[in-house]
Amino acid sequence: MIVLLTGLARSGSTWAFNIARVLLLARTPAVYGEYRDDIAGALAAADAKVEHHLIKTHAPDAVGRALIEQGTCRTICTVRNPLECLTSQIERFGASFEDALAAIHAGLAFLRVQASIGGVRFLAYEDIVERPAAAVGAIARYLDLAVSPADADRIADRFSKENVARFTERLKNHAVDKVGATEAWESDTLFHADHIRAHPSAPEALLSVEQLGHATARLGDFIDQRGRLVDALRRQVAQPL
Repeated sequence: MIVLLTGLARSGSTWAFNIARVLLLARTPAVYGEYRDDIAGALAAADAKVEHHLIKTHAPDAVGRALIEQGTCRTICTVRNPLECLTSQIERFGASFEDALAAIHAGLAFLRVQASIGGVRFLAYEDIVERPAAAVGAIARYLDLAVSPADADRIADRFSKENVARFTERLKNHAVDKVGATEAWESDTLFHADHIRAHPSAPEALLSVEQLGHATARLGDFIDQRGRLVDALRRQVAQPL
């Protein structure tokens, strides 16, 4: 099974990736996960012994989009307030305002494509934060896996913000794989040593009034004046747990 983990950067996609990974590993060790947008290359390089291939991607290539459109993969797409994702990208990655805004715009355009296709499991960031065990159960059902309430609670606790923060703190003191020139990531979980922000800024605290106005206007096809997804798109991606 091929599973693509999509959504805006900083929307909870790494959490969803790890939930799917742990659920599948409980059935078979032949699970491989990675983060790349070159889906064609990822599939070409895949080991034939791998039964389940998880790929976290924010901007999949034509092959990845075709898999989603044709329903030949499972797709779990996390959804979060776009302005919060924008702010988080700037704080976490040090991205410029314009670069982060361009990435958000492209991500929302792709979100709309996914919403129009059907067969995608959308997962709200609020549900990940407020109802993590139920979110674990929703992912399990989408992947045709059974998980008991006790196991869902255990997995949710394993990947709670507090536990992930402790895990990533330990990463700072150990050797981890290198991705790019300066970024260090843990290859199994895809967590970065600075993945968790203890005190994330709200959009209105980090961005100027001018930047907020510009972002709202630039993303106007997708969000309303409060920064929320427009009603039609919000209804399309709203799925109960």
